[in-house]
Amino acid sequence: MTVEEATVAELGRLPVLVRDSALGAAVLVLARRLDADPGDAVASMLVRELRMAMVALHARAGGDQADELDQFLSSISASEFGD
Repeated sequence: MTVEEATVAELGRLPVLVRDSALGAAVLVLARRLDADPGDAVASMLVRELRMAMVALHARAGGDQADELDQFLSSISASEFGD
């Protein structure tokens, strides 16, 4: 599963007003950039930004922040994206 696919699935579990927000659109952009196999430094920054944005979306929705995408992203290490 790609980061974008996981992000789309996660967004699908949020209320429409939250997932259709500008922040919802931004997380898709971040996910696509992660799937594009960025370098280590960029990947680390993108993972951090995506995690923060997903936490904010869940807070807006009043949902649980310990979701699958957050767990997946926290397990990624920058070294997995190559040198």
